[in-house]
Amino acid sequence: QRSLPSSLRGHGRPGEASSSFPPDSVKANINLQQGAAFKATSAAPVEGYGVFVPQWEVQATPGGETLLLSGTVEEVQAQLLEINPDYEAFFGLNSTAPNKAVMEDASQRDVVFKDAPVNCEGFEGADRDAIARGARYLMDVSGKPANGAGPNNCGRVSCSWDSAIWWCNSDTKPKTLNSFRDISDGAYHIIGKCYKDNGSISGQAFHKDNWNVIAKKANC
Repeated sequence: QRSLPSSLRGHGRPGEASSSFPPDSVKANINLQQGAAFKATSAAPVEGYGVFVPQWEVQATPGGETLLLSGTVEEVQAQLLEINPDYEAFFGLNSTAPNKAVMEDASQRDVVFKDAPVNCEGFEGADRDAIARGARYLMDVSGKPANGAGPNNCGRVSCSWDSAIWWCNSDTKPKTLNSFRDISDGAYHIIGKCYKDNGSISGQAFHKDNWNVIAKKANC
């Protein structure tokens, strides 16, 4: 079994007397990052839509304490790396995978958007590879995404290279999905239906259960 880095020893091991984990200095910085995440997502993907900041139940170490972090999947990953610099190695993740490999991973998707209607018009174009990378990250996220009552309540679940993936609840009651892979599939569906010759994509895919996924240009 791989040992924890020295900076994490004494924090969060079961049955061990320890100081708080993450350390207070890291918590303070994470709180600032989460505040910035809220400000960054304040602009709705569609005028008139509501906005919330997604929260994620995650572990910084295998079998460690469950943490509740806020932001996009990329922001949460950055917070986890600050808590545990070996986070990616512990969980077998690779944030620098080539774009070709990220696109090939689309074959692993859960096809919950098969034959779903898509609107490819009315959104600024996002970078296809950045959206594909965000969709791939979402495939590995554990837990079930939850969204408050709509209609049109949206959370930005991924954003990198000025390209964002949003998850929106069109229902009048709160909604919980089976997994983040469902949102990932919506993003891949948009990639497949709305790709443009200049390498950009944008669109909105509508699931039959009254929720949708939006991929579009953003500031991030």
